[in-house]
Amino acid sequence: MISLIYFNTFMIFTKNLTICDMMDDAFALLPFLFILYFLTTRKKVTFPKLTGDYYYFPDVYIGVIEVTCNSPRTPALMKSWGNRFLEIFPSSSLKVVTFNKKTPYLLNNNKLFADYYLNISSKEKINYRIVFDLNYLSAQDFYDNTNIGWYIRTTYDCFIHLNNFQKMMRNLSLYYNPYKDVVMKGSYEDTFIHGGSGWILSRAAVQLYLRKRDKLERKYRQEPYGDDVNILHFVHLAHLMYNEVNDPRFVGWPVTDESYEEVIKNGFFSIQKTCDQNYSRKPPVTLNEVIFWHNGRQKNYVFPYGEKYINYAPSDIAIQFTVQHGSEFCRLLK
Repeated sequence: MISLIYFNTFMIFTKNLTICDMMDDAFALLPFLFILYFLTTRKKVTFPKLTGDYYYFPDVYIGVIEVTCNSPRTPALMKSWGNRFLEIFPSSSLKVVTFNKKTPYLLNNNKLFADYYLNISSKEKINYRIVFDLNYLSAQDFYDNTNIGWYIRTTYDCFIHLNNFQKMMRNLSLYYNPYKDVVMKGSYEDTFIHGGSGWILSRAAVQLYLRKRDKLERKYRQEPYGDDVNILHFVHLAHLMYNEVNDPRFVGWPVTDESYEEVIKNGFFSIQKTCDQNYSRKPPVTLNEVIFWHNGRQKNYVFPYGEKYINYAPSDIAIQFTVQHGSEFCRLLK
């Protein structure tokens, strides 16, 4: 069949020509015939099938800040999403930073955690302000000991939805060069970046963050506020705008116990409160889109329920900040 195509093609181009003309045209037709041969005989190119939703994920470093020593929240975090993260993305890193060398689960699993501890007095150990130093220990370890492009600083009280997280990091890596662009993402409140859910920094941003440590530390020692208020000074030093940093998929304000218990008892169909979609500063975020979900309650909700709620909640269920310094589930108007 292919030979017939070549013969017919040659005859079309050589019709009514002399033998000499045909010889000249035959040489002229050689490139065309070669291309025709390639197109009609080359094998079909096949691509490997994608397996699941984790087909592309840039390497990341997740620094988990353990505010309370020996808290059961840290092993609960590992069971909920941490171990799975390390299995799915083995070239990425997850490390916990604490200030107690005797934390048993750290000693039993050294490969997963950073051996960084602060030598501080007992009085300081109970002060939430020590998180400032833990943040810098984690960021310094990331910068000095890896060449990874993205750094995530979160807490032992935060659930990360890995599927949504993977999609977010893929998109960030397509849009930014983490080695050159100063990028930060988090829940930007009026006077701070919510520390409970944490933030993402590009490697270039971490470099700037480390370079500005002296200036930020002077501010921190002068002010009576927490580390997540202090980090706003870094945002200003980096000349980042609100819309460049804020991402509603970081749920920092804890959902109220009442809102959690209502859903646990009666399901999402019991949610009657409608979302205030006119509240422009903190609009509702659809529950299916949540990535970083801070617990912030005495009872542990996000680790046992976070994955299921984000995966299976109706598409009109959202989380919205309320004026009572908390969040609640609400229903979007169709």
